[in-house]
Amino acid sequence: MKKIFFLFVISLVFALSASAKYTQTCKAKYKRNYDWSEYYTLDITFMSGSELNKATKTYKYESYSTYAIIFWDIDEATIIKITSYTGCGTEVKQNCITNKVSNLIGEDQQGRSWEICTRTYCY
Repeated sequence: MKKIFFLFVISLVFALSASAKYTQTCKAKYKRNYDWSEYYTLDITFMSGSELNKATKTYKYESYSTYAIIFWDIDEATIIKITSYTGCGTEVKQNCITNKVSNLIGEDQQGRSWEICTRTYCY
C-alpha cells in the first residue's frame, strides 16, 4: 500500500509540477545474472535528487545525483541512480542528458545495473 501511495504522489507531482525534469524516449537494458537483457524502448524521465526529493516530499535521494525514472504501470516504477557523470547538478535539463557519447550507467534500488542509451543508434 505504501508503494502505491508513493507512486501516486510521484505521478500527481509530475502531472502538476513545473519543476525542471526531462523526459525522452530512450533505449534501456539491465544486467541479468550473466548477461544483459535486450534493449527496451521506453519513455524515461530524468530528475535530480533534489527535484525527486521535492516531488516525493522525502530526503531519500542525493541532491546532486541524477535519477532516471521508468514508469511501467500506474503502480509500478523503477528509479535508477545514474552513476556516470551528467553535469546536471540540482536541475536536469535536456542538454545534460543528451550530450553524452556513451550510454548512461546506473543502478536501481534493488542493486540491478542499467545502461540507458539516449542516442538514435545504440550498441
